[in-house]
Amino acid sequence: ITITTEDAEGNIDTSAASVQVTHQSVAASFPDANNRFSNIRSGGISLDSTNNRLVVSDFDEVFAVNLSTGARDVLIASGSIEDPIKRVEVDEVAGRMYITAYELSSSFIYSANSDGSGLMAIDESPAAKNYPHGMKFSPFDGRLYITDTQQVYSIDPADSSVLFEAVPADFTIFGPRGLDVVAANSILLAEFEEQG
Repeated sequence: ITITTEDAEGNIDTSAASVQVTHQSVAASFPDANNRFSNIRSGGISLDSTNNRLVVSDFDEVFAVNLSTGARDVLIASGSIEDPIKRVEVDEVAGRMYITAYELSSSFIYSANSDGSGLMAIDESPAAKNYPHGMKFSPFDGRLYITDTQQVYSIDPADSSVLFEAVPADFTIFGPRGLDVVAANSILLAEFEEQG
């Protein structure tokens, strides 16, 4: 990628900056013979810039990948979480991470310290849990926003209280998969819709 700049007088610099972008798998980018990846999910990667690492979920484990060295450390070991992990989200301010894990018969949302200790399920109303696909921690209100089958809700990690987000009456959510909290009271959704 080459960046071109133009100043107020119209002077153009065609090589103001450049960066090389390489595309390869996470396993190839960060090789580690001791802690191998087996099944990374697309939503299972979260940047933890405070600790210069990626937090990566791999089936039923969570790793920290050092961005400088590529070394991997196991944060949550295999067997600690029963269902396959789908998403991981880092709250850098509080030093916490949040994890969604589900199969057809069960789904859970977990919280843990950034070093993997203190793993616990966040209890919420059974009506709130189906298939928590998307998850994003909001630095604006300290809540964890979750997309689920035809709904969006948030959880307060401090007391596990659930708040179902209001959706306009003329708007139908079919299968939200991802979300981002871009400002206070402003959420972007990515939906999945089957084409028949």
